[in-house]
Amino acid sequence: MASSATSPASARMNRRSGDIPPWDAFVLAKNSDEFCRAWLGLICSEVADARAAAILVEGAEAQTFVPIAAWPKSAPDMSRLAA
Repeated sequence: MASSATSPASARMNRRSGDIPPWDAFVLAKNSDEFCRAWLGLICSEVADARAAAILVEGAEAQTFVPIAAWPKSAPDMSRLAA
């Protein structure tokens, strides 16, 4: 008999209604932006105390980085991650 209980990680991943399921978003990503957002969401959902995260890529100007993905979608002020 299959259990209907969900793991805490699954519950965290599915907490935002209306979102595509995290693994579906990861597998179906059509570009690097979608792939990075989905991957970051999967990783952060496994870290119990994660509050915010970002993936940065090198910008066109030397020694600059720009975010390609942020978690959660409506992330608070990300400047605290700068340090």
